[in-house]
Amino acid sequence: MPRFCSRRLAVLGLHFGAKTKNSANLLPLHPKVCTHTHHLSTSLCVVLNFRKNRHELGRQPANTKLAASKDVRQVRCRGGNIKFRALRLSDGNFSWGSENVTRKARIVDVVYNATNNELLRTKTLVKSAVVAVDAAPFRAWYAQHYGKKIGVKERAGQLTESEDIDDVKRSKNVQSKLDARNKGHEVKKNVKSQFQSGRLFALITSRPGQCGRADGYILEGKELDFYVKKMQKKKHAAAEAAAAKAAGA
Repeated sequence: MPRFCSRRLAVLGLHFGAKTKNSANLLPLHPKVCTHTHHLSTSLCVVLNFRKNRHELGRQPANTKLAASKDVRQVRCRGGNIKFRALRLSDGNFSWGSENVTRKARIVDVVYNATNNELLRTKTLVKSAVVAVDAAPFRAWYAQHYGKKIGVKERAGQLTESEDIDDVKRSKNVQSKLDARNKGHEVKKNVKSQFQSGRLFALITSRPGQCGRADGYILEGKELDFYVKKMQKKKHAAAEAAAAKAAGA
């Protein structure tokens, strides 16, 4: 049987053998229905006769921050398992799906989060956050794999320099491989424009607070257009709010 708060019983003029209008509410509660303490409609405090279980505990969120240094802690979990709680991260492994290549890249900034703007302001790394990563590792791989430069800047619709890399001596076998790779190959225009800025938009697919890593993939195609549109809309709304605030002041 549960124990009742004697002070509240005294105030209400009740005792354990008394019958009340809502006496059905004084029945014992199942532990899975309510844990620890429960307040009934008759203002009675029911204290259940069992302790808190370890498997019911909740831990604080990791709130992984973008920083120059990396800080990952180990957390011992149920069954002796280990979780890796990332408190600060600076880089991650990101895959370029259309080219079937993965490279370790530095995370430059957190640019969009559909959940909460506060996570964007504090630069918190969570799953499904859109981040800007350094394009240098992918540019170097592209030059080695295709023998061409990517992200050459344009001026008045014309390239400022040639995309071909001609100052490297190659054998006929290597040159034939490069020609075969470049035949019919083309990078989407929206991805090329990102290489010109030196940053690529990527989506985090791992859980930094659980596995200690911030891995993901480079955004391309319609998905990239969707997030760019969302970011522009949010930026435009913020500019309008700032203008309205300045006008009101």
